Amino acid sequence: MKHITKLLSLLLVLGLVFGLFACVEREPDDDEPTTVNMLGDWMDGGDEVYTLDINSENALSFTFDKQTYAWAAVVKDFSDSLASMKTLIITLQGSGVPVLFKLESEDGTLAREVQLNANPTLATYQWDFTGDEDFLALAGKMLLFAAPNQTGVSGNVLISKLEFTMADATGNVITSGHSDFVAPDPNIYDGVADSFGVINWYDGGDSVYDVTEDNGVYVVAYDKTLETHHWSFIRADLQGPFSNFAKLEFVITGELGQTALLKIEGPAGFKELPVTFDGTEQTFVMDLMTLLPASLDALDKIVIFGSQGTTGTGSFTLHSVTFLPALTDINSGWYSLDEGVYVPTENLDGSVDVVYDKASGNEWSVLKLDIDAAWSSLNTLTLVIQGEAGQNFIIKPNDDGLLEKNITLTDDQPLTLTFEGTFTSIILFAMPNVAPATGTFTIVSATLDYVPAVFDPTLVYDFNNEWFENDPGTYEFEVQPDGSVKVFYAQSGWNYMRRNFDISEVAGLNTMTITLSGTVGKQVLLKPNDSGAMETWVTFEDAEPLTFVFRADTFANLLIFAEGGTAAIGDFTIHEAYLSYTYDITAWQETDVYDITENVDGSFTVDYDKVDNGWAFFRVDFPPMVDGLNTLTMVLSGSIGQTILIKPNDQGALEEWVTFDSTDPLTLVFKADAFTTIIMFAEAGTDTASGTFTIHEATLTYVPIVFDPDKVLDINTGHISGDAGVYTFTVDVDGVLVEYDKIAGQEWSFMRINIDQGEAAGLNTLTIVLKGTPGEQVLIKPNDMGALEQWVTFVDETEITIVIEYHTFLSVLLFAEGGTAPADGEFTIVSAELSYTEPDE
Repeated sequence: MKHITKLLSLLLVLGLVFGLFACVEREPDDDEPTTVNMLGDWMDGGDEVYTLDINSENALSFTFDKQTYAWAAVVKDFSDSLASMKTLIITLQGSGVPVLFKLESEDGTLAREVQLNANPTLATYQWDFTGDEDFLALAGKMLLFAAPNQTGVSGNVLISKLEFTMADATGNVITSGHSDFVAPDPNIYDGVADSFGVINWYDGGDSVYDVTEDNGVYVVAYDKTLETHHWSFIRADLQGPFSNFAKLEFVITGELGQTALLKIEGPAGFKELPVTFDGTEQTFVMDLMTLLPASLDALDKIVIFGSQGTTGTGSFTLHSVTFLPALTDINSGWYSLDEGVYVPTENLDGSVDVVYDKASGNEWSVLKLDIDAAWSSLNTLTLVIQGEAGQNFIIKPNDDGLLEKNITLTDDQPLTLTFEGTFTSIILFAMPNVAPATGTFTIVSATLDYVPAVFDPTLVYDFNNEWFENDPGTYEFEVQPDGSVKVFYAQSGWNYMRRNFDISEVAGLNTMTITLSGTVGKQVLLKPNDSGAMETWVTFEDAEPLTFVFRADTFANLLIFAEGGTAAIGDFTIHEAYLSYTYDITAWQETDVYDITENVDGSFTVDYDKVDNGWAFFRVDFPPMVDGLNTLTMVLSGSIGQTILIKPNDQGALEEWVTFDSTDPLTLVFKADAFTTIIMFAEAGTDTASGTFTIHEATLTYVPIVFDPDKVLDINTGHISGDAGVYTFTVDVDGVLVEYDKIAGQEWSFMRINIDQGEAAGLNTLTIVLKGTPGEQVLIKPNDMGALEQWVTFVDETEITIVIEYHTFLSVLLFAEGGTAPADGEFTIVSAELSYTEPDE
């Protein structure tokens, strides 16, 4: 019994000692870290859903497209011990998507998680792990799920801090299991209905909006008290396609004088509409017609910012938000400017019967219809009128003489009139300049619609202008004499400047080019379309300008952050900035000889196997829409010693032989007024051959022709004999002596002068001076075109001058005694020049 008592006493003492130690907070060892940074070394979980744009110890930035992968994640395995940590600090922002942060034990059996909204406004959370030290000691893996348990969602997220610390959690404290996101039901359009109403609105994540639904009407109250709530919003998620629609109609009642920003967006573009409320029920129409069909189909949310850009409180009522087609019936509201002269009656079928009674003095009395400014984006007016034969009318949209049409009804059948433009009113004169006159007619219909403008692929849209700062007092712009723009900035963090585009002006332009220079060591962040997937950091390493090219279906804006994320002052220069169109050449046509495979990176692998078929080729033909694109760029690679013949437009004047002297990609540029096809030969002329080469890139673009109209280009150089040894060339005091010796079978052997298109751009006049043996002839054939060819017959020793005008010269072929062989002799090209001649009006 004594032994048992002593043992119990010892255990009590030991327990007391351990208890005393447990009550004392352990101080970290000198070499023990007080923080653990979780940024850096992240990776896509394997579903290829995430693109990690920044993956450093300073930030994690990624874009994602969930497709069908509801639980795709980015993952980080780590070996750092978290046993001494208490708090995980998270700072994030994004495109308004939820992010699930999940911390797992090394064996995956235990986990802790929180779900946070990544909104455009930067937010910081402190995840408190107090009392959970045992779990932290086992942790070895972290996963991030953007839009967890959702498919078909895309967006972007930036995490600028993800750090464990031994300090206690303070500020915006959260604990395991926290979620500040309530998953809404998306608004799903069936793709069939003529209109589509948007419901299911919710707070965007900052918990400042109270959205209450009552019989389909949404009352929205907000309290934006913090500076970080300037751009808080409500949202409604969408699932399309929406390319059937041309406008989005908002019916809202707001408090007098308050404002809102209405915005629809998706990964391929967005539209914004700022509005001011007058205290009554108002209708606001957002024009969607300037978005390309692919952009419309990809729209995934509508957001509304109450009192955008400021703090404060307010409310508004959403009566309806509706997608609508373009065609709009406006056949209502006709009135007589001279009272009683015209009496319109609106019928149930939408037509309008009009009775007119014009007394003397009413010769030019009119019937008028005012058109709401909400329809200003609709560009086609159709009016159908019907009445007794012989009646005469003048229809004058906008009271504009340039638009008016004078018609006389030839029978009692409906007559359709169409006008193009932007419309504010319609003026109609029945029996103009005639009084007294009486009669009746019917306006069967009056509609407005939108007809897309014809796309001009040669448009180059200069946007190095109209820049503005998003945050007052942060950016100033100074236009330089050479047209560049010098930008002065006072950066406090993430202030930015921007250039918005009118989509109606730039629709279809899929390439953005911007050239900048700045102070060595400084950085600028470029963010086209406000897209994390496209953002690019520019670091100035020397004084030389840097050029960056971006591609997208369409461009809505460009944001620029000077030294983003830091406090700094400085300047940089935008030398040029423009949008243009690039046509990607992809429709290569396979043959029995050529097998063509498109690769994941967009390149094409060409495998060929020729047997007794030395001139076998493959080709690509271009659609009419690329007419006017004057620059073909190709990037190829192949085996050392391998040859490729490229023949744009199947024109010898444009053809180029390529022999690969390394395995590095080779860039080729061709110039022509337009391109219709490309013919390509692998190892041309070799009957039996097999091999592989790669077309890394092939594009058509338009490069504006800039030239000196006073330039005179000497082309009497670089002469080539079409058949080896037939023509030889000697430079002498008189010019270039051409000696020829043609045997039977070489009747049409020629020499050629190829013309450098970069040097000759814009020059439209060929002047060539020849002299030769009396009685002999030379055929001159510019561009290998029969329409331009001219025969020269030497009568005596006198020089003969030939002048040929054409918009572009690619080459000049000369045939000595063309059609005759054997033949030998000589002639002299005294001069050959290109110059510019002003075309006749």
